[in-house]
Amino acid sequence: MSAGSRGLAWVAALLTGPVPFASGAEVTTQVGRLAIRVETDRSVPGGFLVVAFESPRRLGRLTAIFEGRRASAFDSAEGLRALVPIPLTTPPGEWTLGVELAARRGLQHVRVDVPVAPRDYAERSQTAPEPLLAAVRASGAGAEGRRLMLLVRSESPEASFAGGFVAPVSAPVTPDGFGSDERWIPDIPLERLRDGAWGRQRRSLEYAIPAGTHVVAPAGGRVVFAGELALTGGTVVVDHGQGIVTALQQLGRIDVGEGDQLVAAQAVGLSGLGPRRVPLLAWSVHMHGIAVDPRLVLERLR
Repeated sequence: MSAGSRGLAWVAALLTGPVPFASGAEVTTQVGRLAIRVETDRSVPGGFLVVAFESPRRLGRLTAIFEGRRASAFDSAEGLRALVPIPLTTPPGEWTLGVELAARRGLQHVRVDVPVAPRDYAERSQTAPEPLLAAVRASGAGAEGRRLMLLVRSESPEASFAGGFVAPVSAPVTPDGFGSDERWIPDIPLERLRDGAWGRQRRSLEYAIPAGTHVVAPAGGRVVFAGELALTGGTVVVDHGQGIVTALQQLGRIDVGEGDQLVAAQAVGLSGLGPRRVPLLAWSVHMHGIAVDPRLVLERLR
């Protein structure tokens, strides 16, 4: 089918209007011959939507848009889909998910109403040790966070996470990690400095493990950064493809280098102390530059 015919078909389809209906933890919209299915069982602040597209016709470039942020659709083992992050700052309620299709006659748009359920996160108050305060005061700490933000926005088209994600260590997570409202004494904007994003809610899981614990890659991917950072210690950032990037932080030893292609569960180094001088590992997962709960990624992306 020609691009022009596809564009005309979409104009005709849009005139019919979407017909949405909800089924369990799913919202489906039919627009002409295009079916849009949105999984909403992980639709919480810090969660994500899985948006699947089905059509008997070949489709142009598809993009899902939530809170002004764009998430491209890619081919997967489940078909054409977009993984759409929901920021930790998103209030619960009814939200609009936009879908944009590139056609010959221009961009076509569809609106889908999706719920975002409430989710409670802990509050955490702790005293900043002097080594951490020194790292915050160090020149260049803020620039490192901005650099990290650019890295986690990587978006390569090929998925390297076939087979799913695994935890980087075999240990329970601390109960007040991802999403917790961090209050430091004295007051320091540590989360913003760490990754260049706004807000003080914790954007990683933490594993309280002895220094020297073996740490593995949570999925296949390419190492886009491996080195020491002032506020996160030994840090390895892995681009898993299709907008998913993870960061392993507070490593005491790094055994991989930039450009290395990893497979799931491949050794990347040993845990350490980091600038807080506390033995733990921090693991964050970013979808299109937005931090999401790694536990939900482990649960869904297999």
